Amino acid sequence: MVKAACVHRDDVVRLHTLTKGRPTRLRVDLGEVNGHRHYAEYTSFRVDGPETNYTLTVSGYSGDAGT
Repeated sequence: MVKAACVHRDDVVRLHTLTKGRPTRLRVDLGEVNGHRHYAEYTSFRVDGPETNYTLTVSGYSGDAGT
């Protein structure tokens, strides 16, 4: 399980507005570890609304972040 926190409530509300009702992809660049840059991509990314306390949902992982 991955948990994320936003410093300001407005940030998570903006993410919800950007991701609701349309397909959205997410890429996370993790930087360099042992001389290699790692990343994670998700084909589906959304932040649900206040009724779910802005639950983050991701699926469709690809990348090399777990290696």
